Amino acid sequence: MHAVRSDIAALATAYADFKRVLLTVDDVQYTAVRLMPGTELGDEVHANNHQTTAVVFGSGEAVLAGARIPLAVGSVVAVPRDVRHNIRNTDDHADMHLVIIYSPPKYAVDTPPFRTHADHTRDEHKFAYRKSAI
Repeated sequence: MHAVRSDIAALATAYADFKRVLLTVDDVQYTAVRLMPGTELGDEVHANNHQTTAVVFGSGEAVLAGARIPLAVGSVVAVPRDVRHNIRNTDDHADMHLVIIYSPPKYAVDTPPFRTHADHTRDEHKFAYRKSAI
C-alpha cells in the first residue's frame, strides 16, 4: 500500500456531482458531497458504518440525534453507527462541500458518481461495499 497525499478540500470542491467516491483504502472510504443552497443529505442511520463529516466549503448545520450543531469550514462531526443524523446547507446562496469518511467503506470501489440527490436516493443500494476475499 502506498501513501496518498492530496489537497482534500480541492478534491472535494472540484466536482459538481452530489456525491462521489474519492478514495477507498482498506477499511476507510473518502467521499465528496456537494449540497446546493437550502438542501440536505437527508435523515439517515447507518447500521454498519461510522461516518465522519468535514466541511471544506460553505456552512450549514448537522442534526445529530435531534441536536442541531452549527457547521462552518473546518467543522468535523463524528457519527457512530446507529445514530440518526442529517447535514443541511442553511445558506441561501452558496454550495456546501463536504468530505465524508466511512469506516468501514459504504460504497463499492467502482461506484460511479451520483450526479444528483435523486440519483443517490434511487441507486445507492446498488453500490454497497463488499470486502474482497483476497
